[in-house]
This record gives sequence, C-alpha cells and structure tokens, in this order.
Amino acid sequence: MKQILAAAAMLGCALAFAAPDQPGLNRDYWTSAQHKGDRSAKSLVAKKIAPAGSDVQKTSEAKSWTKPEKGSNWADNYVQRMYGYIVPDTTGNYVFYIAADDSATLYLSTDATPGKAKAIARTSSWTNPKEFTKKPSQKSAPVKLEKGKKYYVEAVMFEGAGGDNLAFAWVVPGKTAPEIIPTKNLKTAK
Repeated sequence: MKQILAAAAMLGCALAFAAPDQPGLNRDYWTSAQHKGDRSAKSLVAKKIAPAGSDVQKTSEAKSWTKPEKGSNWADNYVQRMYGYIVPDTTGNYVFYIAADDSATLYLSTDATPGKAKAIARTSSWTNPKEFTKKPSQKSAPVKLEKGKKYYVEAVMFEGAGGDNLAFAWVVPGKTAPEIIPTKNLKTAK
C-alpha cells in the first residue's frame, strides 16, 4: 500500500510539474544513446524520440538534472532544450544573448505560437558559462516586446565532451547589461 501511495504522490508531483503557465521553463534532454549523433533537439522532437528526462528550470540558465545547484559541467554527449514563454514587465526593445558549450541556438516567436519562432542568436562553438559577448552571433537584434504579453522562447543545445553550460539572457529597456531572465518573467509551456 505504501508503494502505491508513493507512486501516486510521485505521479501527482509529475503532473503538477508539467502544468502549463507555471513559473519557469520546461527542459528536455537526450543522452548519447538516444540522439545517436543528431545534434538538434528540434529534429529529435520531430522524430518523436522521447527525452531521457524532463524538468522545469527556474531561470533561463540550465542546471544539472542530478545536482540542481550546479550550472555547468555535469554531463557529456547530450542534447537539451529549454522552452516556454517570456512575459515582459515593460514594453520596449529587448536584446537577447545566448551562451553555451558546445553549441546552441535561441529562438523567439512574435507571440505565444511556437511555430512562429525564429532563430535570433546562436553560438556554433563553446563559450564559458554566461559568457554572452564572445562572438557577435550570440546577440540578437533589438526585439520589441509588449508588457504582459506571452512570447514563446526556445533554446536548443548540443554538448560533446568536456565542459558544458547553457544560458540565455536579455537586456531590458533602460538597462545596458545582459541578465539571466528571472522566474517571474517565465512561464512553462506544458
């Protein structure tokens, strides 16, 4: 009986974890045995290859799936994606940045529709954690966002070997430095 109750409690937690419009971003990850050399999370989703795991990240910086306090260097040879919605506090022009090891692309939609998302920033080779200015391609053009409106966002990343990290940031109107997007401005997609 205890096992049944424990399983039911875990299922309840999993269902609450996956509920839409909760604070944070969804994250899926695929191990080397699953991605078999395919470096694109978008391709893996299209092929309907289930991720090895999923969770919710509280900010736009990925944390280890085994050690949540660790923001880098937790695994080798995997693919991950973080996705959900950004909800700005202020109307104005925002600039986005991405940093990752080994490579990553940041997509943003003009609204809450995932199918409208376009690549706005990328890195084709490694950066240090939160090193947003190593290459010009890591920075987006200014994007006009409206206060309180939901915008679909997705970051996809491939890790080979060695160090690894993934984070994206924005520069809000009136500021000059990139900052990790806080929980209060993020909503889960599923």
